[in-house]
Amino acid sequence: MIGHAPLRPQAQRAVALDRLDPPDVDDIGKIQPVWVDRPSPRWRVGRLARTLLNATPHPRLPFPFAGPNRMPRTNPSPGRLILQNWERLSRLPFGKRLFSWVVGRMAPYTGTVGGVYTDVRPGYARVELRDRRAVRNHLASVHAVALVNLAEMTSGVALMTALPPGVRGIVTGLQIEYLKKARGTLVCTTTAQAPTAITEPITHDVQADIVNSAGELVSRCIVHWRLSPPDAARETAR
Repeated sequence: MIGHAPLRPQAQRAVALDRLDPPDVDDIGKIQPVWVDRPSPRWRVGRLARTLLNATPHPRLPFPFAGPNRMPRTNPSPGRLILQNWERLSRLPFGKRLFSWVVGRMAPYTGTVGGVYTDVRPGYARVELRDRRAVRNHLASVHAVALVNLAEMTSGVALMTALPPGVRGIVTGLQIEYLKKARGTLVCTTTAQAPTAITEPITHDVQADIVNSAGELVSRCIVHWRLSPPDAARETAR
């Protein structure tokens, strides 16, 4: 007690632990103090999103990837599904963040950078990245690898939404230029023009430009994609 004011629950637990007699050596492994902390808002949002994704499909539920109809681990042509999810989620409160979270679940490493899709159209994507400690380097600017990740996630969605149905794509390489220290909120945009018909594997380049809040070009990345024609056996099975 401090004066007449009761101690907070955490302080009460600390006092209770202090009053315990020193445990024997054999009993140390049996002591398991439990600290109950309030979950962070980010954790609660993730739990809500997981609940929606695992929910039973409902005719009015705006998530085509919910329940057993969710996107499979490998999808040779995800562009149409990406556009459908964007049309449904972008109109909802915090829908763009939820869409970005879902893309991060499809490609887990992509989600680590924390970029938010603000515009997605066939052949076009725009992603914003907030400058924060988690993506900085020792120079107090956004890390070079975070910029690569931002460019790849932007160009990937732009190209996937532009590809003909059934065409498969995978990144085989990239080259990036760092033109200015990246500080503040960054915006990456990509306009991809995919071939209308692919009959054999080809290499296709997609450019992603990253600018700062002043509109200055911070970085330019060229992503090399290998595009393969639709798998006849897979298309027949469908």
